[in-house]
Amino acid sequence: MTNDIFGHQAGDKLIKKAAEILKKSCSDHDVVARTGGDEFILLLTKTTHEQAEKVIADIRSGFANARIEAIKCSISLGSETKHAEGMSLEEVMANAENAMYRDKNGNRVAVQNVLINTLQETLHTRSRREEEHSAAVQDLSCRLALALGVSEAELNTISRAAYLHDIGKIALSEELLHKEQFTSDEYERMKQHPVVGFRILTLFDDTLDLAEAVYSHHEKWDGSGYPRGLKGEQIPYLSRIMAVVETYDRILNRTNLPTHLRNAHALQEIREASGSQFDPAIAQAFLEMMQPNQVKER
Repeated sequence: MTNDIFGHQAGDKLIKKAAEILKKSCSDHDVVARTGGDEFILLLTKTTHEQAEKVIADIRSGFANARIEAIKCSISLGSETKHAEGMSLEEVMANAENAMYRDKNGNRVAVQNVLINTLQETLHTRSRREEEHSAAVQDLSCRLALALGVSEAELNTISRAAYLHDIGKIALSEELLHKEQFTSDEYERMKQHPVVGFRILTLFDDTLDLAEAVYSHHEKWDGSGYPRGLKGEQIPYLSRIMAVVETYDRILNRTNLPTHLRNAHALQEIREASGSQFDPAIAQAFLEMMQPNQVKER
């Protein structure tokens, strides 16, 4: 995951950090060997089962306090003790590997939730504006979805997707997060955030159903959007809902107009972009929903 979000340099840092924690938890007589991209084997000499469990506890503690970029480190562990002279090394390793997979599967959901929450919280710590934007887009997307008559399952999906729609911005620098105007290179980097968000959400079982909606929330009805240039009904329905709401909230809180004029200005922008940037039916439903209301500008 680290490679997908932050690049191979960050992935290399994670491997080095893992090796440091493992070596620190072992004695000088033990062997720490990297056997794959993110896999290590520890050979603990003259070590009882109880002593091995203590080493495992030390390793877990080390990983619990470690971060690379915004990612909280985690590890799955398994062990086996050679308790009979006739046990082969292959059998010991197979038993340890099976124990590791049981540990991995048993903690999968908890680890996934922690990772997603950590990424989102880190993004919001870096930018209060992004935190407020996530909450506003979630609220308005749900209201619009209800007005459009979506199913309960779709409402649940859009609620979660809308809150996480900009999670891909975790890969951007804090400086870039706070900029209003971008150079061409900076804008190209900014345009990658739906791609990064898609990669993050497809890594976890619990967020897989959100990935496509997040991937496409900057697509435009006329095909001029990004990252794939989808057009019309090629764009997922929930993405079309979020596109209207996301743009409205950005306009509402980036204009220099007096507060009492901002809502009307933002709605006029949505009206003018209906049929080009936005699905006209969804834009119309949003305008009807918002016209009588005075929303809270931040």
